Amino acid sequence: MSATSVQRRYLNPRLESLKKEDVKALQFVLLKRQLEHVAASNPFYQELFRSHGVKLDRIRSLRDFQQAVPLIDKKTLMQDQQARPPYGTRLGIDERDIGQVFVTSGTSGLGQENHAMTHQDLEMSSSCFSYQCYWAGLLPGDRVFQTFPVALQSGGVRGRRVMEKFGLNVFQVSIYDTHTKLDYMRRYSPHAFVAAPAYLTRLAAVCVEMGMEPRRDLPDLKTILITGGAYSVDWAQQMKTFWGVSLTEWYGSTQSGTSQCFTCEDGVLHADGRRGLMHNMDHRVLLEVVNPQTLEPVAEGEEGDAIVTSLFRKASPMIRFRTYDKVRYLPAGHCACGRPFDGIESGTVSRYDDMLKLRGVNTWPETIDAAVFSFPEVEEYAGRVFVSERGTEEVIVRVELKPSLRPATQDACGNLLQAISALLRERTGLRMDVQEAAHESLPRFTFKVRRWTDERQTDRKVVTYTE
Repeated sequence: MSATSVQRRYLNPRLESLKKEDVKALQFVLLKRQLEHVAASNPFYQELFRSHGVKLDRIRSLRDFQQAVPLIDKKTLMQDQQARPPYGTRLGIDERDIGQVFVTSGTSGLGQENHAMTHQDLEMSSSCFSYQCYWAGLLPGDRVFQTFPVALQSGGVRGRRVMEKFGLNVFQVSIYDTHTKLDYMRRYSPHAFVAAPAYLTRLAAVCVEMGMEPRRDLPDLKTILITGGAYSVDWAQQMKTFWGVSLTEWYGSTQSGTSQCFTCEDGVLHADGRRGLMHNMDHRVLLEVVNPQTLEPVAEGEEGDAIVTSLFRKASPMIRFRTYDKVRYLPAGHCACGRPFDGIESGTVSRYDDMLKLRGVNTWPETIDAAVFSFPEVEEYAGRVFVSERGTEEVIVRVELKPSLRPATQDACGNLLQAISALLRERTGLRMDVQEAAHESLPRFTFKVRRWTDERQTDRKVVTYTE
């Protein structure tokens, strides 16, 4: 099948060529339709609208919508679930019409939400991912390796479903260890594979251990599909050089019901080294980026909290859900592809609730990641925050070094650890005790990354996804 035939069959070329104002007008029509649907049939939103005095006939613009309809968040959904288990009053359909149930990952430590979808919801969700496949240069019949866990979380299950819908030949290798995954890749030579940024680093390290050279041993590789973590520009360039292909990123959530933002043909980096733009699928999801304090829309290039409204879900619909994902808003004009979709900057998605307050200083894990992994000798690290017996707040960073790059002498190794500590202090303003960990002693993450253990918090049960 030619690229043109694929585009006509799986995408809507006319949508991509519309003017930005026409896309926004279409989006608002779909938004009004969804608001009317939930107001007529969904007990959760009927009560929400009633208690906040929401009058749909007064919503004539996106600004009206933002001012009239309140935000909801994870706590709101968990309270609804607890009051009416297992789906809450927001289910909005007969249980016999459910086609699939997803639960959230649980990495926040606040519990796992239950999200139902009808078969039609699943079809609408699948249609979005076709854009990423096509923009990434994939074609029906291409071999794609899926490393995400397949369970009740949407990432693995929905990922496989949408790729198969596009006609890809999916190899589900999530149950295997990294060495076995790479053995299968060498045997079947994939055109693409899916991996979280942290796990892509792990795959690269094990490739070196196994003597694999991607350019030689994976000759059909076209791109690598990544999601689930922030990363530096230097990291992206290193991965592009190591694997010999561009990286393609997407952003989505269980709450939006789909993967909603994708990089286009440029991938995660433009030719000039700038970060790419993940274009939002405006005909499926309304994306707002707001200041977390004022809740006002941010300006171009500013960071804010991602707010999502699904425009298609009939089961467990989601209106103005506050994700607490920290993203940087970029307009369509940031990208040279000319598509009319605004979106968010690649490589910068993180969690507001991941922020660490260390000795009174707000510190982002990705800042520490960038500093630690700027040393090519480092393979993995783990951080620990605790209060000592003396009552002082202590921060320990344990790093694993790559066997092939580990300094030959203990003195040289100590100098390396001191250099890492000095850079961390320069980047964060904090003194951290950097120690070496035995090789293969730290967790390796296959999905969402949790490198930090905060022993000052005892009220959250966090789920981790490790190899």
